[in-house]
Amino acid sequence: MMDGDGGFIRVESALGVLWSICDGFVETSSWLDRCKVFSPDELPVNVRKLLAHEQHMTPTLREYYGGELRLDVLDHQQNASEYARKILLWNDGDGRNKVVEFGIVRMNLSSVCREAAEEIVSRRTPLGDILRTHGVLTCVRPHWFVRIPEDCEISRCFGSRAVFGRLATIDVQGSPAVSLFEAVGD
Repeated sequence: MMDGDGGFIRVESALGVLWSICDGFVETSSWLDRCKVFSPDELPVNVRKLLAHEQHMTPTLREYYGGELRLDVLDHQQNASEYARKILLWNDGDGRNKVVEFGIVRMNLSSVCREAAEEIVSRRTPLGDILRTHGVLTCVRPHWFVRIPEDCEISRCFGSRAVFGRLATIDVQGSPAVSLFEAVGD
């Protein structure tokens, strides 16, 4: 996970990583200790298809739900070297205007070209789309899968149904550059 200077710090547990990613974006004190950590094999089949892979989520969600996705940046933070944002991705393809992902991403902006960094901070396009558009060589590495309690802010984005997430890093050009939490409803 990233420290305040854009470098990475070692965090030993799934819940520690979840706390460090959510810090400043989501109040975790009332629900973090009730999260359950799962192996990919323990996830419901549809959730496993959405989370247990080494791909960017945006194309995975497009393929699963069909149609385009709309980005809604709920909050963002930026300092000299780190950019972070809390987002929802919506699928409007079936006319239901449905949240298909809640996410928080923290990244070192110096890991990408100036043009990609400018597009990221403009808050108009999903991160995975930007990285692909600019030809940034990435490797998505999921580390943990968690179930989020149904009574927290994240679950309410999905109508308080069962919500699962993945905690991952994205290596850019071979070095860790992005920490992320991506959650989907069951």
